[in-house]
Amino acid sequence: MADNWDITFDHLVGTPNTAAGTVLERALGSPCAEIRERAIAGLLRRPELRGHFAVLRSIDPLDPAWPPRFRQMPIRFLQSLREALVSNEERLRENAYQVVLWTSHFETIPLLVNLLERPEPDQAERAGEVLFELSRRLASSLAAADPPHQVSTLQRAAEQARRALAIGVDRYNKHERREVIEAFLVLVRENVGILREVLASSVHPARNALLRILRDSADPSAVQVLCGFLYMREIPTAVLGVLAQRDDPAFVRQLVKQVGADPPAEVRRNLKRLRQLRWLNNLPRILPELNEVEQSLVPSVLSKTAVPAAQALAAVGEVLRHGWPAARAAAAEALASYHGSEANALVVQAAHDPDPLVVAAVLPQLRGRNLAGTLPVILQSLESPHPAVRRAARRCLKEFSFRRFLETWDMLPPEIRRDTGMLVKRVDGHTTALLRAELASPFRSRRLRGLSVVQELDLVFRVESSVIPLLQDEDPAIRAEAAAALAKTDSPAALQALKNALADPNALVREAAETSIRSREQGRKASRGEAPADNGAAQNAARNALPTESSLSPLIECTEP
Repeated sequence: MADNWDITFDHLVGTPNTAAGTVLERALGSPCAEIRERAIAGLLRRPELRGHFAVLRSIDPLDPAWPPRFRQMPIRFLQSLREALVSNEERLRENAYQVVLWTSHFETIPLLVNLLERPEPDQAERAGEVLFELSRRLASSLAAADPPHQVSTLQRAAEQARRALAIGVDRYNKHERREVIEAFLVLVRENVGILREVLASSVHPARNALLRILRDSADPSAVQVLCGFLYMREIPTAVLGVLAQRDDPAFVRQLVKQVGADPPAEVRRNLKRLRQLRWLNNLPRILPELNEVEQSLVPSVLSKTAVPAAQALAAVGEVLRHGWPAARAAAAEALASYHGSEANALVVQAAHDPDPLVVAAVLPQLRGRNLAGTLPVILQSLESPHPAVRRAARRCLKEFSFRRFLETWDMLPPEIRRDTGMLVKRVDGHTTALLRAELASPFRSRRLRGLSVVQELDLVFRVESSVIPLLQDEDPAIRAEAAAALAKTDSPAALQALKNALADPNALVREAAETSIRSREQGRKASRGEAPADNGAAQNAARNALPTESSLSPLIECTEP
């Protein structure tokens, strides 16, 4: 039976007799689904306009079986489809629009632009709706296209659509349909040079409509085009006004993304022409709608505009108080560009932020602002469990290097040597290595200085292996000082070295060794059952004793480069 149907319908499709088309039209109403399906396929392949219209009239937009039937459309049916789009018959015309949307028939865009000038408002409105939807799909397809042949086909369709839309924009006064401008913006994207002519002419028919769309539309394409003007060498003044007045989250989100952290020179130049940003007044409402990356870019973008410093600082403070952690860190870093009591208050607030990256960003600013009580905050940060905070604290105290401390040792008053040294050994991670080099110096004065420093700063336990060999030094004064230093460590190796020093030919060395052994024994009895000296209460007390800035001023003065 199927073979007979094949023969019959192949004949009805292939015969030049127009009566075959009439037969197929009648078959559209057959109760047999197979006959109806074959009739539809046959009419699409035949050349008669009447048969094509019959298929279009029989479409049920809610029936999912219809869209696949138009995947392959013969050339003659496409011509009939265009005829249906300009028809005055509403059902025929609407079903033709449905086929255009089902198939994303981008080649229809130029015709739709022309249909915007139809005198019937409902027909022009429907043409505008389909025009914008096809343009949106074309832009999305271009962005996602991969195979070269597909890209080439889409690019040709896009270029054809842009030319037609440009004509539609120029003829805006003939139809006054904003869809043609919106569709144009979708396909233009950030390549906004072509829009300059519209905005440059005060009499262009589409100028005011374009400005209204750029000012009010939340469509991503319109917002992207608006922000894309910042990349122009000479941005139209009217666009600057729109950029200054928009205050919606969609605009702010696109603005910070397109400007970024390090925009090119032309963007920086155009941003400097912005003396006000309306969205700053509504930042408490807008900020929660931005993600962490977008919030983080707000302080950077503000710093590149000509917005008054007080207004920009208020916005930075809003980000610092209510932003995501990365955004608060960016705001804290941006505070370096602001001065005054309000900025200082924000810096202090940031220094106590629960996020370590925020604290690390603001610590380097504390001392330069001459705020009371900042040095203890920095010193406490040296003991932070977060590496970023510790590194930032060390950068704040970079003048307290151990090398400088050694160079100024003899110039420091004895009463502040210990406090200063305790700070330096916490700041400079090279302390131990530099001390070992000092103890191994060929110069007698440096070896003696090194032994004095390790005792003063309770560092014998760190460099014990460099102190013990000095018990064999040719200079008895150095041997005696080394023996005295080993009293501050309780290792078996040091004890054995001190016992060997009891046989030293120099009486001062023997006396120092005996005193150290006795001191070690007394200390062991006193602290039996407690933690070792290097981790004990004495070391913790020294660590927690925070010197004041005034007490360290001699070192700062002596170490000025």
